[in-house]
Amino acid sequence: LIENREAINIVAVDDDPENLAAIASLLQKWKANYTLFDNVDNELAYANQNGAPDVILLDYQLGSDCDGITLIKPLREIWQRQIPA
Repeated sequence: LIENREAINIVAVDDDPENLAAIASLLQKWKANYTLFDNVDNELAYANQNGAPDVILLDYQLGSDCDGITLIKPLREIWQRQIPA
């Protein structure tokens, strides 16, 4: 049992609403702080205005013109950290 620990901060991006709902349910059970996005543009806008999370969860296929692997690079550049993804 670990007590008095800070909750982990997670950002997740998935363009499927059912997947986002499942992610939210799991992260609530883990008592994590999380922010969810259903598209790349909103995530990039958030990244430019907010500090880095502890972890990034990305769907592989994010619409027709982006994937999670490609999105990691600009997020890490914006946040200037090698955030686990």
